[in-house]
Amino acid sequence: MKKEKLLILWGLLFMSLSPVSQAAKEECDPSLFRQKKEEVLRLLRENPRINRKELAKNINEPTSTVHKILLEIRKERKEKVVELIGKHKGITIIQLMEIIGVSEKLINTLIHELKNEGRIERASGREYNDFYRILEEGEIPSSLEEQQNQKTERRKQREQKKERIVELIGKYKGITIRELAENIEVSEGLISKMIAELKDKERIERVGGSTNDGFYRILEEGETPLSLEEHRKQEEENRKKKAKKVVELIKKHKGITIKELAENMRVSEKAMGRIIRKLKDEKQIERVGGSGSSGFYRALEKS
Repeated sequence: MKKEKLLILWGLLFMSLSPVSQAAKEECDPSLFRQKKEEVLRLLRENPRINRKELAKNINEPTSTVHKILLEIRKERKEKVVELIGKHKGITIIQLMEIIGVSEKLINTLIHELKNEGRIERASGREYNDFYRILEEGEIPSSLEEQQNQKTERRKQREQKKERIVELIGKYKGITIRELAENIEVSEGLISKMIAELKDKERIERVGGSTNDGFYRILEEGETPLSLEEHRKQEEENRKKKAKKVVELIKKHKGITIKELAENMRVSEKAMGRIIRKLKDEKQIERVGGSGSSGFYRALEKS
């Protein structure tokens, strides 16, 4: 009888020290499970590539417990992805990655799982502007044919936007990318991409060399874009014409300001400042009087 009692006691002691018993305790104690989960999250933040065995060793738990914790974390992250997609229309994979604090690879995996579960579907056809939308309860994801039709429609809308760009460039000489973006109601980045496509198709070309005073013009049918050498030659000719006009205005209107010159020449004050500096360097004009508003420029006679 004593021997049987001793065996029972030894069995109870062994069970209390065994990992299975510890895992069972954690399941019964939610606060202990949460504590272990926080430890796992901390370790994952410090080293995203840490494996289950290392996690188990660090938190002093069996791999089965780590597996349960990781499943819980994965579930929470998936719910967070769904919540963010529902809250922020057009949120991208990169933005999801930054907010949740995980790798792009993991976000793509979670997205793939949610798509397979019929909870979300892709709502964009372009890779660089991918986003997803939540499927309502009972809603069936778009068929491959529907997705293709949506893609065709988006391509059509893009072509219409490009035609609008060409129209605006033809109508408003010197229109900027920012002004095009505001008019068409898209991002400046997308305008830049569409501008590049129009240039590749030889429908428009850039006129002017610098970022500040350069703009685009429409190429006539059959017209080829200028070569780099021809562009430079044309820019130099335009610069000389502008410089000559500025010198004439300075001769004609004593005390004319940079602002007045810029308005007359239809360029920015910054661009006019560059023309003035060049003319000073070439000894075509000089500043008379003090600095600021009291001084002005006068043309120098050629020696």
